[in-house]
Amino acid sequence: MDIPTIINTILAILSFFLAFTSIIFVVMTIKQNNKMIEESTRPYIGIYGDGTYIKNPNFYLIIKNFGQSSATIQSFNSSMDLSKCSFNNQGEYAFSSIINTTLMPGQSLHTYIDYETALSLSDHICFNIGYTSKTHKYEETIYLNLKVILGNFVTHSENPNQELKIISETLQDAYIHSL
Repeated sequence: MDIPTIINTILAILSFFLAFTSIIFVVMTIKQNNKMIEESTRPYIGIYGDGTYIKNPNFYLIIKNFGQSSATIQSFNSSMDLSKCSFNNQGEYAFSSIINTTLMPGQSLHTYIDYETALSLSDHICFNIGYTSKTHKYEETIYLNLKVILGNFVTHSENPNQELKIISETLQDAYIHSL
């Protein structure tokens, strides 16, 4: 073999490896971009507690979609028997009918929890929630420490003849918590 043929063969082999390497990098970049797009547009379901103190402590358990797309709840389990510390007017316990509920971005659902009863059962609740978007299935485990909330109740005035002040503070508190 003459020298120009050897050089052309070596250059052809190097060109092939460079092209192959470039294709691998492009595929990896596309996968990473898809992952970043998924992370920025997916639903994120969170569960947290919030409380106010207007004559009595009131504690609410809140499920919210913090993500950018809708989520349909497929499973919901908690380490605490919520039927022992929460009931609505129809006698159903907290989130007993939440399966197959779709939460839009920013939407939240809340329910009243008897805080003292909940604390007597346990000082924390572990939630397992499964939900789907249009294309993916997600599962979250969320730990809620009930004792942390104890010192964070928002208190309101209880003075007689100051009902308007109580109403005003309550409305302001509700507005702040809706943000």
